[in-house]
Formats: sequence, C-alpha cells, structure tokens
Amino acid sequence: MNDNKKMLAWLGLMSILAVTAITYFAIKVGGISVGNQQRFRLVFANATGIPDNADIRVYGIKIGTVESMELAPDHGASVWIAIKPDSVVHQDARAVIKSKSLLGERFIELQPGAPKPLSLLVGPLPIQ
Repeated sequence: MNDNKKMLAWLGLMSILAVTAITYFAIKVGGISVGNQQRFRLVFANATGIPDNADIRVYGIKIGTVESMELAPDHGASVWIAIKPDSVVHQDARAVIKSKSLLGERFIELQPGAPKPLSLLVGPLPIQ
C-alpha cells in the first residue's frame, strides 16, 4: 500500500512538471503573449488574403499578430492588430500587406515612421 502512494505521488509530480514544461514551450516557441499589448486599427482598401493571427513584422522581425478583421465604417476593411508593448509606432507609420512565400501566405509589414509617438487606439494608420 505504501509503494502505491509513493507511485501516485511520483506520477502526480511528473504530471505537474510535464504541464509546466508544455505551457512554457507553448509561450516561448508558439509566440503566445501573456502581457499587455498595444492595439492599433489599420484600414485597408482590400484585406484579401490576410488570415487571422497573421504576423505583424517590422524589418522582418515579428512584433505582433492580427487580432480581428471587420468592415470599416466608412470604407474598406478594419484590421485590428496587437503588437509588443516595447514596439514603437510613430504618427507617420505605414502598413503594407506582403507575401511571406510563393504559396501566398500573407503578413503585414509595419514601417514605423519617424519619432513622434502615436497614442494608442487613435484610429487608422495610413497605408501604402
């Protein structure tokens, strides 16, 4: 009976360690964010081909993802993005839809612009 309790305790400990390790690697490797992020709305005339969770990149480095898309109230498509809190986006920033590969996978390249910080959630960024 005592060996049974030791085996169950050992199995419980190993299960906790396994779940912790899987969670850690999902956050680190999978790019899951657990902190605060900056949110912006981009307005495109046409958002065809942008999948949910598409990458947001600056100079080829991933800094965020697409959160959601909807019809813009005035025209086109509103694309809500979330980027890392330490990423700097300036008033004259530009957003361009680009292809990641020949297969057509798309991402948004954010060109951060010149230093004049943009307030969060102030409206659409101009596009090229």
